[in-house]
Amino acid sequence: MGYKYEEMRPQIFTENGFDTLREITLNVQIMKSKYFDFYDMKKGVCGDSWEMLACIDYLEEKGDIQCLSKIGARQDWVYKKN
Repeated sequence: MGYKYEEMRPQIFTENGFDTLREITLNVQIMKSKYFDFYDMKKGVCGDSWEMLACIDYLEEKGDIQCLSKIGARQDWVYKKN
């Protein structure tokens, strides 16, 4: 079994999920660069990596960020702020 956003999405709407989403969102907002990767977004965030991926996918779904490159491992994908 691997990561599936559809299965993890409900976790975003739990207390822990909201905390993780808030921390990742804050990291994105305070970044000086317009371009970033998974490691930039998760700096200082502790918890389940699939939950973090779900939060990132949710931010992309909402249109807050956009994935520019899906080459290589997921943590290497490049995103930008919208």
